[in-house]
Amino acid sequence: MKKMNINHKTEIGFHLFIFFFMVIVFVSSIARLDEMDRGFLYLTLSTLIGIGSLYQIYKVIRRNRRKQNNTKLV
Repeated sequence: MKKMNINHKTEIGFHLFIFFFMVIVFVSSIARLDEMDRGFLYLTLSTLIGIGSLYQIYKVIRRNRRKQNNTKLV
């Protein structure tokens, strides 16, 4: 990841923020599961959004590596 576009850095930063926010929601839902009526909903949503965010980070990094490999070959 030598040369990463500003757009890629912003996209990774955004998805990291979303992922860490979902981790906080997940942990707080587990800690207060018996007190909330919608605890299971929050657990499910935070898991799905967190997985989606990690997948988007993976896609950005993979796309950046492919670009770098293509420029080295030329």
